[in-house]
Amino acid sequence: MSANEQRSEEVVIVEGAGRAGEEILEIIDIEIFVREKKPVPHGHRYRIRIDKVHYVVDVSHMTGEQILGLAGKSSAGWLLSEKVGGQMRPVAPNQTVDFAAHGVERFATIPKEVQEGEGPVRADFAVLDDDREYLDSKGYSWEAIDEPEVKRIVVRGFQSPSGFTPTTVDMFVILPAGYPDTQIDMVYFHPPLARTDGRQIKALVTNLFEGKTWQGWSRHRTANSLWRQGIDNIGTHLMLVDDFLRAELSK
Repeated sequence: MSANEQRSEEVVIVEGAGRAGEEILEIIDIEIFVREKKPVPHGHRYRIRIDKVHYVVDVSHMTGEQILGLAGKSSAGWLLSEKVGGQMRPVAPNQTVDFAAHGVERFATIPKEVQEGEGPVRADFAVLDDDREYLDSKGYSWEAIDEPEVKRIVVRGFQSPSGFTPTTVDMFVILPAGYPDTQIDMVYFHPPLARTDGRQIKALVTNLFEGKTWQGWSRHRTANSLWRQGIDNIGTHLMLVDDFLRAELSK
């Protein structure tokens, strides 16, 4: 290897002069630069991570739809989020992400597809660092509540999407034994949500908690949207919750 080249497992650096004399890197690993809190320099190609897979691209800007396309997916069936400043934020299909200026560490996808069913889930859970990070980054007032046969993550003052009443409710999810390898299922609200247009919401159940009857939305993953170990967690589940709440309003 020559004195002008440096290699690591994640990035290949080839010295050269760029704009205003800045160093040009042949392949820039975005995740490494962001994690090390270094400014992302000008480069020929960028290495980005989507879920657990890395991709090298020849452009510094891509839309959400184009990023999904790298992973062989589209916005018709998938949601995209980006991790920026410790927060997981949704990326719209037509939203442009600037890899050099945006500070994005990595991307995550979540399938939109759910099916309606019946029955709540009761099990044990452990709160992960990623879950804590996501809940805190959203500014939620949240609790991990332990009962003899069930543990819940409860979000106080959850803001429901426009089109539902009331606009502010409490919300919880039940995390099963074996989580995070075992999937989260459903979501529960109190007071119960109703559509402002008066139309009936189907596939609802109830759950008794804190001496109150909570409204459970019986929505479950299908064979085409299976839980992905090492990728899915509370954050991706709540992204799916937001999506099926909004989908309800289009029925």
